[in-house]
Amino acid sequence: VAVARRWLQQFTDRGLQRVDAKPRQELVAELAASFQGERSFDDLLVGWINGDSPQASSLYRAISKSGTKSMARRLASLTMNVDLRCVRCHDSKIEGSGQREDFWGFAALLSRGVKGAESRNVQIDPPDSKSKQVFYELPDGRQRLAEAELPSHWLGDAATVDGRITTVKQWAEQLKGSEALARGAVNSLWLLVHGQPLQGRVVDPVSAPHNAELNSIENELVQDMLASRFDVARTLALIVSSPSTRRSVPESLMPANAFAASEEQIEAASEAVNAFAAALPRHSSLPLTKRLDQTMRAIGGKLDQNGRPFFAQIDGDSEKQPGKRGVTETESFAADFPTRDEALPVQWLTLIED
Repeated sequence: VAVARRWLQQFTDRGLQRVDAKPRQELVAELAASFQGERSFDDLLVGWINGDSPQASSLYRAISKSGTKSMARRLASLTMNVDLRCVRCHDSKIEGSGQREDFWGFAALLSRGVKGAESRNVQIDPPDSKSKQVFYELPDGRQRLAEAELPSHWLGDAATVDGRITTVKQWAEQLKGSEALARGAVNSLWLLVHGQPLQGRVVDPVSAPHNAELNSIENELVQDMLASRFDVARTLALIVSSPSTRRSVPESLMPANAFAASEEQIEAASEAVNAFAAALPRHSSLPLTKRLDQTMRAIGGKLDQNGRPFFAQIDGDSEKQPGKRGVTETESFAADFPTRDEALPVQWLTLIED
């Protein structure tokens, strides 16, 4: 149940909290049953997408946070291993994720085919959905009508009889048992365990390299998932038991050494982390006040007891040890704290909504 809840939080970008307590528990329980081997993963996802599952409404409510366009991005990533974060605004220039018209065609398909995503009674492919139209803006300012259709190349070898996929149920039917779904599921599970997928993305600041060995691992996991008929528990066990899970944290990335390590050491350690040859220190969830305090200390923005500014208090501030009068200990920086103040990202302090 704990693994199922964490995976849903990851897939929905924490949109799971938007669902009421009881249906949220039922959604988690249904996924947990799949992790326990009671139901194949592809059958479960198809039931959620085409509306056959009693928990479909809860799932759509969770992934509809920030609208249909965000829903399209989350679904495409999981079910077809397609990254749509760039092609919403422009054609893909590097990794070939698709064209703008591909994104807006898929968004139009979902806009027509999913009615009442915010409600407790979602409808899939309702009869009156054909009247709903979606437009997007061209670079010269003109508006273009998006044709509600899924790009066939996203599904690989899977295809409908006439080669066109224009409804949600038609798309869901093609996902069952497909390699595209297996590839998306494998990367999703690898992300759950290791914090980043096997398939690197150019838009991510921390991303796995395009490496033949990593591609081989991905292909083996995908083929194994297909052979096991989407036994997600087996795939998760293979990932957890792999040598990558037993990697250690480089000395230069330890919080105590972050400001003392050289740029070359940090860069080399970061490359090892990206390639799953090393690990990052354990992440600790801190409140905004703590993060702001550490940021101010790192750039010398705190004052001492005499009102004089410190310069880069990298040792942290002092706090009393529990149960020991007058004894203080140094509070170290969080493990994910940026190692140089000039590179301090705003998102380290607070998450951007979309």
